[in-house]
Amino acid sequence: MAESRPELLALARERLASELRGGGHLPACGCECGKAANASALAAVSRELRAVMAEIEALPRPENTSASGSLAARVAAARTSGAVAPADQS
Repeated sequence: MAESRPELLALARERLASELRGGGHLPACGCECGKAANASALAAVSRELRAVMAEIEALPRPENTSASGSLAARVAAARTSGAVAPADQS
């Protein structure tokens, strides 16, 4: 199953953040990824994480992302269809 671009970017963000946190390994693990990385490697991962986060922020968002915005859109649609009468503005 192919993921959408936002899903792929979110996965990349989580992976890069995990690398910065040390990959979740304990020092007693014995693997190379659990050892402290050098500063230039951390800087490279940090730059890549910033680029991914900037790309996520640049993605178009749906108009109504909040619950209240979604409710307002449904009420407006119901009013235009005649299902709900407009509130009295007295």
